[in-house]
This record gives sequence, structure tokens and C-alpha cells, in this order.
Amino acid sequence: MNVVSNKLCIDLVYKICFRRHYLSFLQHTGTIIFKLFCKE
Repeated sequence: MNVVSNKLCIDLVYKICFRRHYLSFLQHTGTIIFKLFCKE
């Protein structure tokens, strides 16, 4: 129960914290993933 509750709390905080910068956050994360996994 605590694990699920904590997960929901983290998700809520995550959504609130990144709502305004969500697209830039995804773009930044996507860039990192691309550099890590799509190296030529």
C-alpha cells in the first residue's frame, strides 16, 4: 500500500514540477537518450 501511495505521490509531484517545462524536459531527456543509444 505504501509503495503504491508513494508512487502516486511521486507521479503527482512530477506532473506539477514539470508541467510548465514538460516539453523542454522531454526534449532534453530525449536528446540524452539519443546521444547514449544512437551513437554513430
